Amino acid sequence: MKQLSVLIGLGLTMLMLGASYGSARAGASNAAGGDIPPGTKITMQNWHQYAAFMPTGMQALFEGKYYWKMPADIELVVAPTVTHPLPLSYRQATERYASRVKLVSTPDGGLQLRDYVAGMPFPNPEEPHKGWKILANLWYRYFPHLVSTSASGFENLCREDRFSDLACSTEFAVYRQLRHIADTGSSLNAPGSDSANGPSFTEFWMIETPENQKYTSGLTLYYDSRPQDDYIFTPKLRRALRINASARCSESSGSDFMEDDWRNGFSGDIWEFQAHFVTRMKMLTSINFGTAAGNLSKQNYYFPLLWPRPTWAKFELRDTNVIDVRPLPKDAGGYCYGKRVMYIDANSQVPLWEDLYDSHMKLWKVFRVGTRAREVPGAGVQDSSASRVTQLWNLKTGHVSFLSTITPSGADFALNNQVPKQYDDIKRYSGLSGLNEIMR
Repeated sequence: MKQLSVLIGLGLTMLMLGASYGSARAGASNAAGGDIPPGTKITMQNWHQYAAFMPTGMQALFEGKYYWKMPADIELVVAPTVTHPLPLSYRQATERYASRVKLVSTPDGGLQLRDYVAGMPFPNPEEPHKGWKILANLWYRYFPHLVSTSASGFENLCREDRFSDLACSTEFAVYRQLRHIADTGSSLNAPGSDSANGPSFTEFWMIETPENQKYTSGLTLYYDSRPQDDYIFTPKLRRALRINASARCSESSGSDFMEDDWRNGFSGDIWEFQAHFVTRMKMLTSINFGTAAGNLSKQNYYFPLLWPRPTWAKFELRDTNVIDVRPLPKDAGGYCYGKRVMYIDANSQVPLWEDLYDSHMKLWKVFRVGTRAREVPGAGVQDSSASRVTQLWNLKTGHVSFLSTITPSGADFALNNQVPKQYDDIKRYSGLSGLNEIMR
């Protein structure tokens, strides 16, 4: 009986997936047999012709059935597709170590990696568990081993409500890869890191403006096989507090982003999720753009939607894997999203777009991840460069959150050896002791 019930449950799951993504599958089929000529302009009058190349959330903005909708004069200009090879060092690590990677089941129904060293764990993901292997590739995609805001600017985070009131803050940030490094001239583990039991990746941020929030800071420590540690420093208490795991579903920094929406699109512990492969499609996305995107003006964006204008955003077709990501059954009842549909670049493994559904499987948030391709020292032009200009539209509240690593003046994140020396400090920006040194 138990085996029969499992088979029935699996069948129902696949039927639901098929119902949810019938249009996506049809779109992928159309995309496989066609293309969009460069120079094409997609407008409100002709967008239906190109819907097969759009994620569900983008189609919803064109359909106009929610509070957030495309403006009447919307124009998407299609440009030639430009792809970039992954760094040679990362490709070499993949060739050397991928065959060692093992996929093991956990008692609660999840999956974990074993014997991962560096590079892409699954260069040719196939069934079984194809969707989860793609999620693992995203988690361990190439990423510059050291990232910080530049000396001349800060990360900009804004939130706009349905009354078009825009409130912004600026943040200083340092991201660091401590293990599994595949950058030219770097060792697999960062000097001074705990290679055996320590975190593999860390994120530090500190609010600079507005003044009443200044010095509020956070630190996230990501591990390979145990839950991440989240801490926040509050200026009033002048000390760091550990954040409870249940806070993963709380809004972060006054925005519509949940804690699990960071790390350039997704920061949940992957072994706590199931991931099913849905389809492969050619998708319209903007990834090769310049620093004008950091200037949040009416010249560069359609207000109040904050959708990018053709002045800087050209859309191209990218080979994209679509996966359906859901929490394990043991966590499903208390998790913020019923499912997260992720559109992942098949070459660089970066998330391009996400559709976020509530517990009733109704579309809740539309997430243009907005990854930006740029030159990475020692690696060439990379899609996964830590740079991005992101919009997240909350269809229920009428809010939109906007995040840009590019300042209005055009400064972007510093990468690898560009990072100012004072920020190349593991103890200060990758450990709890450093968080407690703020305001001292």
